[in-house]
Amino acid sequence: NFADSTSNECFVTGYQFEVGSVATPFEHRSYGDELARCQRYYCLIASAAGIIGTGGAYNTGNVWAVVPLPVDMRAAPSLDQTSGTNYYAVTGEKGAAQFNSLTLEGNTTSRMARISAQSGITVTQGSAYFIEINDTPAFVAFSSEL
Repeated sequence: NFADSTSNECFVTGYQFEVGSVATPFEHRSYGDELARCQRYYCLIASAAGIIGTGGAYNTGNVWAVVPLPVDMRAAPSLDQTSGTNYYAVTGEKGAAQFNSLTLEGNTTSRMARISAQSGITVTQGSAYFIEINDTPAFVAFSSEL
């Protein structure tokens, strides 16, 4: 009775559309395979809360971290992030320092990104730190769009 009312619903699954007059075998892709294909173009690393990466203090005002990417992206990605007052923090043995945005550093490849926290933080040179999200609206992602 699909056509009996405008509030009825029809669910369709298992169709494959082709361009041209020759049909190819039906592709059965898993959720994980489809996600990995999408992450080649855009990859959300952390949102709302969570650790972005671990690294060390290069000097007293700069923490570098390497972020491994879940799949080999199609090219070296760019950084996509929200910026706002104290959206991020570096946390180590002597506490945390908040800051507003991250910087994508050189040596970023399609398999890993190197980021830094350097705006207004004071840290202990040579110490290990987590770079993490400090405020709910913040997110960090990497984009390798066409």
